[in-house]
Amino acid sequence: MKIVPRFDITDAVLVSSNVAESDYTLWSGATTYPLAARVRLVAAEQHEVYQSLQADNIDHAPATSPTWWVKVGATNRWRMFDQRVTDQTENADSIDCTFAVAGRINAVTLHNIDAAELRVTLTDAVDGVVYDRTVNLIADSGVPSWYSWFFAPIDRVHDVALTDVPPYRNATLTVTLTDTGGTVKCGECMFGLGRDLGNTDWGFGVGVREYGRKEADAFGNYDLVPRANSRRGEFVVWVDARNFNAALRQLSELSAVAAAYIGTDIHAATIIFGFYRDFRFLGRHLNWMILNLDIEGLT
Repeated sequence: MKIVPRFDITDAVLVSSNVAESDYTLWSGATTYPLAARVRLVAAEQHEVYQSLQADNIDHAPATSPTWWVKVGATNRWRMFDQRVTDQTENADSIDCTFAVAGRINAVTLHNIDAAELRVTLTDAVDGVVYDRTVNLIADSGVPSWYSWFFAPIDRVHDVALTDVPPYRNATLTVTLTDTGGTVKCGECMFGLGRDLGNTDWGFGVGVREYGRKEADAFGNYDLVPRANSRRGEFVVWVDARNFNAALRQLSELSAVAAAYIGTDIHAATIIFGFYRDFRFLGRHLNWMILNLDIEGLT
């Protein structure tokens, strides 16, 4: 079980992106907006899209006028950093971002992505390129037979965790997703200084919490409204007793904080971006502590 606390991505950290920030027109106090009109609000550390709640909407600042505007989400460029896994940044052919990392990182994770290939590089000012890894995102899961190999739809890996990044200080990180001729999508891109809590025991549980509406009328006919869902995970982790106090402190510091939880390197489904709902250490062995960890993913 590895945990990667999220490194805060600010305007200063995101050095460049090939995704244009041009979803909607910039808000102007001199423009009259109709009902349901959308505008873009861009300022220092602010990259948001708002929707008008009323007609004849003029000179009402979106960020401070809740009766006139409602925040829809981040702009397209910044959706992949907004802690909403369902909201994806989209761009034709590729998404290419460069970050100025202040401090050290050793892990990069991506969630709810749709691309053919991922490339991650880390460049040090003195040593040059110290990490360069390319990942083919064509999934090998779900191909149990030759028939499936030839005729089943091609599936892709949608969650990736790279935990072998060398922890150089103040390096330059580049993340590139490509799908030539297609539309590349990324729900969340994050990086940080990961920690290895211990060994995940077999018997873990992974599922989803879904927020769709399923209502039946008097005749049993259902009205189905699909909505976002979030991944959940229940893990039992064997923690070295010598690391018990440190592990307890590290988890306590992550209370209500978004992080990437990597249950096992074998199954990508155990990569969850979210928070813990609950955890408990059990001291049943002299040399090992048993950690029960309940993870709730973000939508």
